[in-house]
Amino acid sequence: MKRLSLLVIVAAICLPAPLLAQHNSLENEIRNLDKAEAEAVLKHDTLTLETIWADDFTVNTPYNVVNRRKRGDRVNLHYSRFDRNTESLLLYSDSLAITMGGEVIVRKAPMTMAGQTLTRRYTHVWMRRAGKWQLAARHANFICTDTPQQQVK
Repeated sequence: MKRLSLLVIVAAICLPAPLLAQHNSLENEIRNLDKAEAEAVLKHDTLTLETIWADDFTVNTPYNVVNRRKRGDRVNLHYSRFDRNTESLLLYSDSLAITMGGEVIVRKAPMTMAGQTLTRRYTHVWMRRAGKWQLAARHANFICTDTPQQQVK
């Protein structure tokens, strides 16, 4: 926490106000898109997802790697609950951002594990192309709560 506070202070001192305002604006835009993507998945809103997901959107799921071009625009995600907590946002330029955090989902039939509450960690890669932010890549993995933690020796 001290590191984060120090970073914010240094940025505020070193960055001119217009640049800091632009940085904050970009962060807000990405956080809103991260939230909108989760809401669109929950609502099975394919029209919104088509605008948020890049044409070459690629997902590393717990089961396989899926590319939108190969899969097409079929959205085979059926959730009764989808909570996303964006814990970190890294802004590398005005055209590349990464978000990371946790998700809690409850799947609906016909998906496997329907009705179970599942916890995942995720990473999103956002890219701005032709003036528009889109989700280019995603990685998600389940957190196994019934597996004892192993200590690294």
